[in-house]
Parts: sequence; structure tokens; C-alpha cells
Amino acid sequence: MNLGDLEKSVLQYFWEHQEADAKRVHAYFHAQRGGSLNTIQSTLDRLYKKGLLKRAKQSHAFVYTRAFSRESFISHLVTDVTRDFLEPGENALHAAFASISQSMNDGELDELERLIESRRAMNMVGIAGLLLNAWVVAVLFFVLGLGFAGLFNLIPEARWQGYSANDRRAALWVMGGIPWLFATAGFLITLFLVYFQGFSLDSYFYHWHHSTFFDLYSWHAVLAAGGGGVSGWILIKGCMQATRNCRLTGYLSLIADKEGVLPTNRPVAFAAGLLVPRIFLSQGLLAMLSKTEQTIIREHEAAHARRYDPAKKWLFGLITLCHPSRLRNLLREEMNLCVEQCADESVIRKGVSAYAVAACVVRVAQYVKQDSDAAAHHELVGFGSSRISGRVHYLLATPHYRSVPRSAIFAGLMLTFILASFQIDLIHHLIEIFLRH
Repeated sequence: MNLGDLEKSVLQYFWEHQEADAKRVHAYFHAQRGGSLNTIQSTLDRLYKKGLLKRAKQSHAFVYTRAFSRESFISHLVTDVTRDFLEPGENALHAAFASISQSMNDGELDELERLIESRRAMNMVGIAGLLLNAWVVAVLFFVLGLGFAGLFNLIPEARWQGYSANDRRAALWVMGGIPWLFATAGFLITLFLVYFQGFSLDSYFYHWHHSTFFDLYSWHAVLAAGGGGVSGWILIKGCMQATRNCRLTGYLSLIADKEGVLPTNRPVAFAAGLLVPRIFLSQGLLAMLSKTEQTIIREHEAAHARRYDPAKKWLFGLITLCHPSRLRNLLREEMNLCVEQCADESVIRKGVSAYAVAACVVRVAQYVKQDSDAAAHHELVGFGSSRISGRVHYLLATPHYRSVPRSAIFAGLMLTFILASFQIDLIHHLIEIFLRH
């Protein structure tokens, strides 16, 4: 590849600066060697056509960035120059080193060996490097997934409530889990493309230099460590919550009778237990209710136990831990409402009228409101704690709720993932404006 003196100087400029337009480059070189703006513009255009610079239109001017790092460019030059003189199967870099080393003295060879060992110590190559690069891709996809999950805030309340509780619950699982779905898909696709299909990330999706090479002293390592730290924090928090839940369920099982009745006057009714859920009701609540209302509550909580709702609530809480606080609280609140509405529907399918279920919900809510201690521990009050007005309206409204085809949800996920894939390279280069590659 033939380069003029000015082209070499301009290329060196972009190895030291992340990006610049023609006017900025001209101002830099004008003080050193003079020359017109047109000359600089022509030089930048030639370097772009040679594939050594990238450019993007901003306003009325092009902004240029380097296409290769200095090390990658030198490697490319060596390969390009030696390609026509190599034996079949011979490596260009090996041939170049073999030739250059003949003119080096022992001190220079020792220094070269020290640099190679130092570089090897700070990098991971092969399968380990590929796994770490795939992990970084997964972290970037996770961040993009959080952004797409924020679109939930744009759904109008009236339209959202127009869908059935079961469909809304499925949509909430998608919204809560979309960062994890994106991260898992990005990780697996990266491994498949590079390891099984032999693609290079530098030439396929993500413009990743050396797919199987991971620099421990780059922003990739910072992002990988951050992703690992967050994942570890979520895992530890999940284990602590699960342990606490199991201990609480065990304690309640000890003091409750065979039917799950607790010896307390506090009006509570809930399902608890992750692996083997069971229902609990208090003596105080049962004393306030008629036989029909007791049956409604027992069937409602039994529906929670059959669906393993305590475990699902625990899992949903974990996967939404990384969402922004406002979105996280909104998703959890909506999920709690949908879970209660689905349990109410289970009671109706047993032959109980919707009016009787609604009346029971209102009555229990009034008892809970009168008991300040129970209201303060709302996580223990399963039956009468989640948006009573929403539950009553859902029970008494004419059942003409819209349904969402599962195929539409799947198609939307695929489209969103494809859109996210085209943003990975943009985020990659935005990070490199501030951090070392």
C-alpha cells in the first residue's frame, strides 16, 4: 500500500486523536507545514477510499475516525507486503520476525522476548479470550435491553388495561426479562459465529478486533468485570432472599395447623414457599368472614400455590433488579396486580360469581386497612393488598378483553434484537472515545 508523506502524517494524527473533521485536521497541520484546506480534504478522501479511515456525515461536514489501530495497521501492512513471497501455509508475521531477528543483537532479542512475555501476561487468547469477548457483547446487549424495556412507560394505561390479565402477565415477563434474553442471545450467537462458523467479529456484526484475543488492560476488561460484579450481586441477593423465604415458611409451618391457620388476630391470607408452596390464613381473618368468603380466599390462595406464584414473584424481583427504580417499581406493581387477577379468575372458574369475589376482596381490604400493623407488613397480606380498585374493576367489567398473539410477541422480540445488534458497534466506538481499546 503506497502512502504519501501527508497521508502518513494524517494517519498518525488519527492514531493520536479519536475523531476530527477536515477543518480541525487542517488547523493542526497548517501551523506545522502550511497547505490549504482542499489539500487536507483530498488527503482525507483518499485515506477513506483506501479503507484506512471511516467517516460519517454530521451537519454539512464529514467527521473522520480511524479504521484500524496502529498495531492492526502494521500487522496488515506486513501481511500485505509479504503475501506474494510466502510459501504455501507460511505465516506472514512469522516470516517477517524471522527476517528481522537476523539483524538484532542479543540485547534486542532479550527485550523483544520480555515484551512478548509481558504482552502474553496481560492478555487472554484462544477459547478464554473468545468467552470473555462474548461476555462483553452480552453485557452490551444487556444494557441495550434495559433501554428497550423502558418502552413500557410509553404504553397508555387505558390500552394496557384493555388486555386480559394472563396476556399482561406474559408481556411483563418479556419486559422484565428482555435484558437477560438479549444478553443470552448475544453471548450464544457470538460463540456460534466465531467458534463454530469461523466468522470474525471485526468483519461481521460488531467490529471487534481479534475475536479470540482479550486485553486485560482495556475497557473490555472493565465492562466484563462490571458485568460479572452485577451478576454476582444479583445471585447473592437472590440466594439471600430465597433463604429468608424458606426460613419464614418453615417457621410459619411450625406454628400453623394442618390447614395452614395461624394463631394470630392479624387479618392475613397469603401463599408462601418457593419449592413447596402452601397457604396460610389467620384465625382473626377467618373469624371475620362467612363460610362462602372463607372458601373464596382459600381457593384464591390455592391458585397461587398451584401456579408457584411465590417462586415466580421471587424470580421476577431478581430479573428486574437492574432496571431503573421507577420502571422496576412499575413492573413489579403491575405483575402483582396481574397475579392477583389471575387468581381471582381461578375462583370464578370454580363456580363462584364475580360479584361475590369482588365483595370479598373489598371486605378483606377494609379489615386490612383498619389493622395498621397488617398494613405496615403488606408483603404478608396476599389477598387484600394489591390495587383493590383494579381487581374489582377487572372482576365486574364486561369480559371483552383483547388478546395478544404469542407469535406477535415473538416477532417483536426478534425485531428488537435485530435493531439492538446494529447498535452494538455504535456503543463500542462511543466507549472508545473515552477509554483505551
